[in-house]
Amino acid sequence: MAGATFSHRHNLDGTHDSICRRCFATVATEHDQDDLLAQEAEHICREEDLQRIEQPGKWLETNFGIRPPLSLRPAESRTGIASHSDANSTATSPSHKPEKL
Repeated sequence: MAGATFSHRHNLDGTHDSICRRCFATVATEHDQDDLLAQEAEHICREEDLQRIEQPGKWLETNFGIRPPLSLRPAESRTGIASHSDANSTATSPSHKPEKL
């Protein structure tokens, strides 16, 4: 894949792994490290691997039905968190208690 770079790992059994640094997939395992180059040239990152890395919350919810923690949700879908302007307007209210996360 154009622009992808690869890391090589030497295994205890004498083989070498090629790992894509964009999608973190193991692209190939070979005894001769030079044999990894051809498979690296043909590698195309899978969309699901990229989604897992770029949008982990969406990936968890789509694939496992797990509602991700707030820190992994896109800002526009976070519920229960006041915006900056909302927080300022309710901060002076005596009945307002900060929400514990």
